[in-house]
Amino acid sequence: MGLVAQESALYADVWAIPAYSDNSPGESFAPLFLEMARIDPTTARMRTVLDAGCGGGKGALALAALGFRVAMIDFTDAGLTPEAKAL
Repeated sequence: MGLVAQESALYADVWAIPAYSDNSPGESFAPLFLEMARIDPTTARMRTVLDAGCGGGKGALALAALGFRVAMIDFTDAGLTPEAKAL
């Protein structure tokens, strides 16, 4: 089994544990992202960001709420919330 397949299988198993999705630090970092990237919030709608390692998609949802178009990528989509799948 290759590395990508191993990681995909591992995270699919981990996302099967309900408590794993309770911890999503990415969603609280969206305002910090604006600050660190020096992005004026009024121009967010003109920008696309990549949420690499998106997990459940909560961080992507927070970025979308700020107006960004968000592309998500992860080893598995096993943990994506229905809201994130709808992005």
